Amino acid sequence: MAANYNSGMRLVLAAATMAIVAMLASTLVAHEKFKIVGTVVKVHAEQLDVKSVDGSTYEMDLPAAAVVFRQNRKVARAELKAGANVIVNALGHDFFDLEVVEVHLVDSAAFSNNSFFWLAFRVSAAARSNSVLASSNRSSLNNRSARTPGR
Repeated sequence: MAANYNSGMRLVLAAATMAIVAMLASTLVAHEKFKIVGTVVKVHAEQLDVKSVDGSTYEMDLPAAAVVFRQNRKVARAELKAGANVIVNALGHDFFDLEVVEVHLVDSAAFSNNSFFWLAFRVSAAARSNSVLASSNRSSLNNRSARTPGR
């Protein structure tokens, strides 16, 4: 009977170990999707530097498998040059660990101040600043002393 107990425990331990390894492997492989819209600052052999529309510069790994598009058609990687307007789809854990999946070269007209994109960006930026103002006003309202009626 002791032999049956030990072999059953080994099977349970092996199954538990495999389950733990599978969970750890899935968390290591999991990446979030990021979209960076901006202008190429510099193209290195294995890195792409993009200054986004919000003013931040992102340094992203540029693997050989990354694809470059212009008007939804593949183009040579050599078309990525400093000053080009791009939309970059990347994967990573956060903004400091990004790997480029694809780069879309965009005409400069899409980045003009009258474009829908800029309007949407300005609206979202305004919404963010208004929500910050609203939250600060809410806290200041909560800090006011209660007024008595008639005063």
